[in-house]
Amino acid sequence: MNRDFKGIWIPREIWVSKELSMQEKVFLAEIHSLDNELGCIASNAYFAEFFQLSKSSVSRIISSLVSKEMCSVTLTYKSNKEVDKRIIRCSKYGGKEIKVINTIKPKVQESKPIATAFHNSVLKYLNEKSNKRFKAVPSFTKLITARFNEKHSYEDFKHVIDVKCSQWLDTDFDKFLRPSTLFSASKFPEYLSEKFIATKKDVIEKVANSQKGFYDV
Repeated sequence: MNRDFKGIWIPREIWVSKELSMQEKVFLAEIHSLDNELGCIASNAYFAEFFQLSKSSVSRIISSLVSKEMCSVTLTYKSNKEVDKRIIRCSKYGGKEIKVINTIKPKVQESKPIATAFHNSVLKYLNEKSNKRFKAVPSFTKLITARFNEKHSYEDFKHVIDVKCSQWLDTDFDKFLRPSTLFSASKFPEYLSEKFIATKKDVIEKVANSQKGFYDV
């Protein structure tokens, strides 16, 4: 991409912010540099190549910035209801709150049908990690479908489950290891931005799984 600009500027309040990670700060600066009158329409593939990150990591960072109200995301759709483009606007930059005016009227996002296997895979993974027995009831599958329609992958669901199980399993917060909490619109982006710290149990399971194929000849 040819870019006619002299560089980027990061405001002091963003640079010294304790709420933003260094990765989020430079990510926000890049979004701001691409945010013109119509907003930033760069794809996850662009950011992944620019920052040398995976697309799932890009998705987590953007979700985190949205949850922290540093930027907003609007989706526009084609006539066949497929996503046409994603528009990212920096809502706060340089100490001023920028009023975002969408020049394109977004259509109401409709839930796309996803395979039952996807619901079952997510819930199966949650059950295995949390030692619970959640079933694919409508209230749970609706949440999974909503996050899926926000372009979250199976790996994103696994990351959220791994993070919260490592923090809450066998504690007073164990009861919150449930789809209604983990996959909610208000909590999912926050959990997705957290780092996974492997527990002793996770390490043992990983070693056991790596040796399973070696011994089962």
